Amino acid sequence: MDDDGSGIAKEDRERVLFPFDTSSPARSRTGEGFGPGLGITAQIAASHSDTVQVLDSPAGGARICFSWRLDA
Repeated sequence: MDDDGSGIAKEDRERVLFPFDTSSPARSRTGEGFGPGLGITAQIAASHSDTVQVLDSPAGGARICFSWRLDA
């Protein structure tokens, strides 16, 4: 799935896969963090031995890649 927004900074790509993460110093001061969406998705994928990755999109934003095992 691709978007054409501002994307997700490389240093935040692991953190967006954890629901409500506020570990970034800039975010914790403002009370902001990441929402639950991708974190819940990544947890469900991991429970099935599948993966979710955050990459750059050719459209300029973020690309979210889901990989799943076909032999499960």
